[in-house]
Amino acid sequence: MSYRSGKQCMLKSSQIDRIPSRPVGLTMQRRAQGLLCNLCLSSPFCVILPEQRSLYELVMGALSSSLAGDQAGRRIRQLIDRNNRLAVATGNSKTSEGHLPPTIMAYLDSTVSQDLKMLGSRCLQLAKNTKQAVLELLIWSSTIYRVGSERIYVAIQIFTAWFHEGIDITACILSGLPHLDQVPHLRTRLVGKIVAELSRQGFFDLSVALRRFIVTGSTRRSPCADQACHSTKLCFFLG
Repeated sequence: MSYRSGKQCMLKSSQIDRIPSRPVGLTMQRRAQGLLCNLCLSSPFCVILPEQRSLYELVMGALSSSLAGDQAGRRIRQLIDRNNRLAVATGNSKTSEGHLPPTIMAYLDSTVSQDLKMLGSRCLQLAKNTKQAVLELLIWSSTIYRVGSERIYVAIQIFTAWFHEGIDITACILSGLPHLDQVPHLRTRLVGKIVAELSRQGFFDLSVALRRFIVTGSTRRSPCADQACHSTKLCFFLG
């Protein structure tokens, strides 16, 4: 799947909406919306199209309304919100310092800056504390709504900058692991990549982590699903 697939799917859906024959049009519209919904759920990065904002709001807005109250509708609404943030960033080469988005994830989504040190400083300004900053950066870099290896690089560089500023990255990451169990569609493999690289560079203390997992019982089961918690998965990927 690619961005082109998402764009073509939206274009076809908007064209079907203009078909004058209602019975045929409604049947084709349901099929087009079903296809677009499946694309949103299976490959959300294909339907992030900030340069097609008017088309996006027309088609995705109708799809979100048709699924109002449904979990799929909520996920599509999240995609619409993210696309809007990126569309704003496309039209503004810099995010105004006096008008920062309300969350770290919104800020990282909307920024076009290449200054990683500045990004790290802004994230700390937006967070209530360093633990929250570390947790949100992990979630931003590891959920399915964002694609590409660049986000992993960005996260590692920001964590590195924070380490040199005196932040205990090991303690912050370990304190955030229980919260990751509640994050839908999180790719623990990506969290493992980040932590493994930080450990390799000496910014994450693996021995402290292993002792913590042993003491707390890292083989416990997640209370929300029949699967191992993220502590167990992280142990697997670091091994």
